[in-house]
Amino acid sequence: MFRVKERALWRVKQVAETVVTLGPLTFGVAAAANWAGIAGSTVLGLGAPVWLGIFGAVEAVHLAEIQAAIRAWKNEAERKGRLWTRASAVRAVAATLCCGYPSWVPRNLKIFN
Repeated sequence: MFRVKERALWRVKQVAETVVTLGPLTFGVAAAANWAGIAGSTVLGLGAPVWLGIFGAVEAVHLAEIQAAIRAWKNEAERKGRLWTRASAVRAVAATLCCGYPSWVPRNLKIFN
């Protein structure tokens, strides 16, 4: 039962982190597109440059995690006897850039085995 709860919590963390990662990008694009036709529009009081800067900062943190993420995904593939391909590496990098640590820490902790 503990494993089921742990897996569910990691899935919730993945969703939450994806929202935190992609939210600023969405708000930045909305502000840049002058959403609702208002010149110089803002979303939640911040303009496009601020939202895109926040998104850039979050992605910089995710970039720093890529090496650990690739190692965790590769180790999981070896444990499960799967072939590690270039597509696997691309998937690991994309997942890390999208939601950060919840994409690779559970693999490192062997939660989804």
